[in-house]
Amino acid sequence: MPVASAIAEATASDPNHSLISASNGPASPRVDAPILAQSILTTSAPGIASMDYQRNGDWEIDLSSGDALRVFKRHAHSSYVVKTDSGGRGWVPSWFVGSVTVIPLDAANRSVMDGVS
Repeated sequence: MPVASAIAEATASDPNHSLISASNGPASPRVDAPILAQSILTTSAPGIASMDYQRNGDWEIDLSSGDALRVFKRHAHSSYVVKTDSGGRGWVPSWFVGSVTVIPLDAANRSVMDGVS
């Protein structure tokens, strides 16, 4: 599902949602409904919260150490992340997000099976 469609779907469920506008841009819907990571079709990378983080603004998200994340954007020392378990999303300082190495399932099985006689 494209990001715009996911946001439209989330706001359609709340007819009383408010609009927030940037000083130099158009108003955009204020959405608190989760958008699950698997619903967004865009380039992303797996990540993990390396330590706890308490949000400092409306567009940030709280993290607990070990939270599984999808990182969708990095900009000016910040990362836009979506929690894979709850769908919560927001900006966090990039140094709170660690990278994850994904091992293909067949490679993991081969290394386990190599030790089995």
